[in-house]
Amino acid sequence: MNENVNELSPKQHTAINALIAQSSIESAAKQAGVTQRTLYRWLDEAAFRLALNTALDKALDCAARGLVKLTGKAIRVVETVLDDTELHPSTRLRAAEIVLSNVLKLAELRTLAQRVAALEERQHD
Repeated sequence: MNENVNELSPKQHTAINALIAQSSIESAAKQAGVTQRTLYRWLDEAAFRLALNTALDKALDCAARGLVKLTGKAIRVVETVLDDTELHPSTRLRAAEIVLSNVLKLAELRTLAQRVAALEERQHD
């Protein structure tokens, strides 16, 4: 079994990219030019899983950066909808609901992050 990510074959790297791009193992195997059985076998290998998880983390980081870039634009759209008294009240209400819901989620996440940080700090003491 390949324990070192650098020891993965070019075909395995292709399979990792296919797994990220495709919605099913079958499609990923076809795109990578391997059988499903081979892909499942590789998924059982620690080095392959590590490389896949690293690639997924990078893809998620990239997506997150893209979403953060859109935040200002999205806020301006919601502000426009909220301020437009000509729009149907249900449309404006939905915009307000989106804002309030996401503010509450953000507050929950911040509180959770603070609690985790405090627990980690206590663990290191």
